[in-house]
Parts: sequence; C-alpha cells; structure tokens
Amino acid sequence: RRSWLRATSQAVAVLALASCGYLAEKGEESRGTENLPSQGIGPWVKYDAVCSDEKPVPPGASPDLSLQPVILGSSVGHVMAEPSAVLEPDGSLTIFYEDRTSTRSEIRRARVVLGPEDNCRPALVTVQEDDVVFTPASGGFEAGRVSAPSVVRGGALSGLASGLDSTYAMVYSGGEGGGLGLAVSTDGKSWKRVGPDGRELNARSPAPILSADAGGWDGGAIGSPALVQRPDGVWLLYFDGNRRGSRSIGVATSHDGVRFTRTDLEGRTGAAAGAIVTP
Repeated sequence: RRSWLRATSQAVAVLALASCGYLAEKGEESRGTENLPSQGIGPWVKYDAVCSDEKPVPPGASPDLSLQPVILGSSVGHVMAEPSAVLEPDGSLTIFYEDRTSTRSEIRRARVVLGPEDNCRPALVTVQEDDVVFTPASGGFEAGRVSAPSVVRGGALSGLASGLDSTYAMVYSGGEGGGLGLAVSTDGKSWKRVGPDGRELNARSPAPILSADAGGWDGGAIGSPALVQRPDGVWLLYFDGNRRGSRSIGVATSHDGVRFTRTDLEGRTGAAAGAIVTP
C-alpha cells in the first residue's frame, strides 16, 4: 500500500509538471506553513527537468524562472497543453497531451519513468518515448483538431461492440468545441474511434458521443472532458460548456461507458439538465 501511495503521489506530481502553464509561476507557490489550502491536494511546487538546476531560493531573493519543463514543445509555434496521466502497472507513467498549433491539434503520448527521490525532487523523471498517437479527421466534428484528452486505464466499457478492447479509453474534444469523441486502445498507441452505438467508426467519419445542445447552457461549444468511473461502475463525464461567453461545467453519466446522458443536481436529465458548476 505504501508503494502504491508513493507511486500515485509521483503520478500527480508529474501531471502537475506537464500542466505547468496553468499553475502559478515558480516562486509564487505556497511554501512552508503560509497560504496552505484548507483541504484537498497541495501545495504545489514546480520541479526542474534537471535536478542540478534546481537551487534553493534564499529569503527575499527572486526565484530562477529559467527552469526547464519535463516535456518540451516539439518545435516553434507548438503549444503543449491539457495533460492526462495514467499510472501503469510497472510504476511508469503515460502522459497523453495536446500538441497545438494555430491551425491543427493532435494528441501525443509520452512514456515517463520515475526514478528514486534525489536531493531536489520527489522523483527522478526520464522521458523515454514521445510520439503522436492520435490525429484529427479533416471534416466532421473534429475539423482538424483533437485536443484535451482524458484517458483512463483498466475500466471496462461494457457498451463496446464485440472485438473492441478498452484497456485504455480516451474522451477528447473535437474541433473548436464541436463535441466530445471516444476512442479505445489496447496499448495506448493505436486507437479506434467509437461511436455512440459502441461500434468502431471510420477515422474519416468521426461522430461525437456528446455534442453541444443548441438551445442549452452549453449551446456555443463543448470541450475539456474529464472521465472517471465510480466504485459502483457508473461512468461520469465532466465537461466545459460555453454559451455567449459564459462558461460552466456539466456532467453526463453512463452505465456502459459509451452512451452518456446529461444530468444535474436537480435530477433532470437529457436536454433539460443544467450545469452543475456555474461562475
């Protein structure tokens, strides 16, 4: 149990590394006993990819903001964003993330090995693989962009048609808020798109499992999915909805991991369901 907890804490730490664009700048994070959260996970501290570059910040001194991330952009003009980390049985991490340019987005997979704790970080981080594993269709709801992957490992999707394996299941955003797609994989490298009926889709004809509701609170766009399975087997799919510039968070539920129905805190379902978190 101790080793599992240690590995899980390392997984969360590396996920924070990959998502550093959404965290406070180095030196602004909570330290010591000041500004600690009242509950939940924290405080967060950025760690450099090279341990020798991490230097203690003397009291009153400015922090070193030149620290390097674990995963670098593949080239100029590329933005790395929206990471989803999966803890593997061997203790390594697989990080799925969006590689975005001004005209296209695709999903990459990085295999990260965690070594023992060293003198400046909770774990030694080594990236051994980093490759594109999921590319968008030019048409349909994807329209040249697949982004914001949310990946789970080991949760069986009972709604899949015969012959499809969900060792890895990924929900992703398509296009500019065009909908949420579903894909499954046996190895995290080769993916098959799945439609709302549980059957495999042709990669050139993608179909979302959840789309924006033209007359609802998310009528403008839908994206940023987060997939999780409860202990009772029910799947929860959280998502971001946008209507006229007002962004809220909703949730859809599923008993088979494929067919999702919006729901809300009032017990309303389908098109009648509202957001569960609003500004």
